Amino acid sequence: MRASSKFLGSCAFGLLIALAATEASAQMGNISGRYICVENCRGVPGGLAYVTQSGRDLNFVDESGNASRAWFDWSNPNKIWVDGWDQNVLISPSGTTLQFDRGTVWERAVEMPPPPVRRKVTRTKRVTVTSR
Repeated sequence: MRASSKFLGSCAFGLLIALAATEASAQMGNISGRYICVENCRGVPGGLAYVTQSGRDLNFVDESGNASRAWFDWSNPNKIWVDGWDQNVLISPSGTTLQFDRGTVWERAVEMPPPPVRRKVTRTKRVTVTSR
């Protein structure tokens, strides 16, 4: 009897961990896109940085062209570990600002929609044919 209660207790604990991990991954949004470095930039302030995401795995390229692999923290979906730069990144609740441990701040670049397609309208003349 005692062994089965331990087994049930460990199953329940495992289930709670699995649910917490599922909930954390469900909150994780897609942060792929272009960002503008606005504070404590490695390169030119206002330079473009890029993030690409595939599930929990990310690639970061800063405004100087330095690249690094990164991934979401398993316990906090608003926190990323950037391996090659040896620092954490916090994602703002809106998902538009990335705040690095060492003070660098990236803001998502506003993506402009493409201009509307202008179609040339051709008008045809009506020709009236009369019989003689």
